[in-house]
Amino acid sequence: MEYEQSVQEALAWVPESGAFCQWIVQDAHRAGQALAALRILDQEASTVLDLVAVRDAAHTLVLLAYEGGFGQVAWFYAGVYDKYCLMLLYYA
Repeated sequence: MEYEQSVQEALAWVPESGAFCQWIVQDAHRAGQALAALRILDQEASTVLDLVAVRDAAHTLVLLAYEGGFGQVAWFYAGVYDKYCLMLLYYA
């Protein structure tokens, strides 16, 4: 499946990524959400709107990870989410 390979490549360095990838690709909607979020996270954030998009993408991955019971993956992306929340405070 094309989703599985794309998700595995994008999450190769995240803890529990193998099991998380297998769980994500079981549902096409969930896989689509994860890939969209990972693509946004892969882009460089240079404007406030980019920061908001990256923050929201990280939050999507946190929610997906918690839904599947993958605490380490959720913890990792929660850190990314917090980082971008702090960056947005500078623009407020």
